[in-house]
Formats: sequence, structure tokens, C-alpha cells
Amino acid sequence: MDFQASFSPEEWRTLQFAFLWVFHAVSGADGRVDPKEIDTICREIDRASAPEAPLAHEVLQTMERDFVRLYIQYRHDPRHPLKGLEGVADLLDRKTPADLAAGFKAALVRMGRGVAASSVCHESSPRGGASREENRAVARVREALRAEG
Repeated sequence: MDFQASFSPEEWRTLQFAFLWVFHAVSGADGRVDPKEIDTICREIDRASAPEAPLAHEVLQTMERDFVRLYIQYRHDPRHPLKGLEGVADLLDRKTPADLAAGFKAALVRMGRGVAASSVCHESSPRGGASREENRAVARVREALRAEG
């Protein structure tokens, strides 16, 4: 399905940025981005594009086509990740059916949880896995998106 046609170019870019906002909000929550977190984003992006999240799948396909240019635009975007994600929630709630919006939001939260779980040892997680800060960041992401569970 061609979901992109339902959005302006700026709105579509906002949906693309959502994955980057989640990654940076969670991976940087403890003050550093671990190499395992970077590896995990690739796996989590693949999982986010599962059939139950068709909009996420299409957004991710368009990100792959020109990722370097998109990332440069992202780095120049003034929005804070959580404010950006609130805008994503507003956009989805305004322009998509509830089930499509819920699937996209769930894909983002799943990705955030996966990134958090991939962390190396921290003071608050001595055996590896998500730190308290990263778990809190995932909760803030979920709240900003107004996502279920």
C-alpha cells in the first residue's frame, strides 16, 4: 500500500525521524551510546517492519533509500526527541486509522525496548541489559507516543 501519498513530504520526514528519535532518546539516556546499541538498531528496524506494522514497514523502506541525506536532515532538526515523538503521535492520530497508528507506535516502542536491552554493563545494570535510565527513557517514549503497554 502507498501510505506515503497520504502525507506531505514534511509529515513523512517526521515519521522517518521517529525511529531516529527513539534510538537517540533510549541509547543516550545513560550518557553514552554503546556499540551493541548501534548493532541492535538494525535488527530492531527489521522487526519494526513486521507485517503487523505496515506503515512502519513503508517508512523504513523509504529511509533505507537515502539514509545519509535523511540523517543529515535529522541532525539539523531542532526538535527534541520526545517533543518530536509527541508530534508523531499527533500526526498519526490525526491522519491514520487507530489500528495503523497503534501498529506504528508499537513498532517504535519495541525498537526502544530492544535498543535498551542491548546495552552493555552499567552501574544500574551490572550484568548488562537496560539501565534504569534507559528503561525510564523507553517509558517516556511510550508516554510521548501515547502508546499502549
